[in-house]
Amino acid sequence: MPGTRAAGVCATAAGLMLLALGLTASAFPLATHGFSPWMALSAVALLLLVAALGGLAASELAGSGRLAIVGLAVAIAGAVTDLLAHSIAAIDASRSVSPLFPVGAVGTWAGMVLTGAAVLRARRWAGRGRFLPLACGTYPVLAVLPAYAIGNGLAGHLAGAGLGLLWVALGVSLSRAPRSWLPPVAPTVLPLRCDRYDDPAHRS
Repeated sequence: MPGTRAAGVCATAAGLMLLALGLTASAFPLATHGFSPWMALSAVALLLLVAALGGLAASELAGSGRLAIVGLAVAIAGAVTDLLAHSIAAIDASRSVSPLFPVGAVGTWAGMVLTGAAVLRARRWAGRGRFLPLACGTYPVLAVLPAYAIGNGLAGHLAGAGLGLLWVALGVSLSRAPRSWLPPVAPTVLPLRCDRYDDPAHRS
């Protein structure tokens, strides 16, 4: 489906940017005359991520039930909040510490956990790629948060690069995801007896 492929391309591009930003975070200056290039590029990656989540919602690979609706709505709202936080910090680097950052990140992660559960429940995504939405929600809790809490900023950025890899894998899998991995249902065929009307004995 073209929409699904477009969502996969956006997720792949966002993941590649997050991977590159995580690996090269120490090479970026914190700010140049108040402007933060690292935050600006992160905002672009988040914009692509919002587009990818919108495409995932349109594809209905997570189903159309309440779990999918709530999960995708929370994930998109979290990504938009995170995008807003990075955009503000890109313009004014002094505002890089904002409550919008944790709210947006946690919202995105929680939404992806719910979305991942909805994908597995809907059974519309073939192959191992169907586990990736859930991985994109659980990995930050298991790796990114501990890296920032226990280690330093560099460890957190490297863990964020790992999250970028997961988004790349999700994008590639999403762009190739079959519509359904359930066995097709045979159409109902009514047993019409057309031969009785062709029989000359039954003609008036």
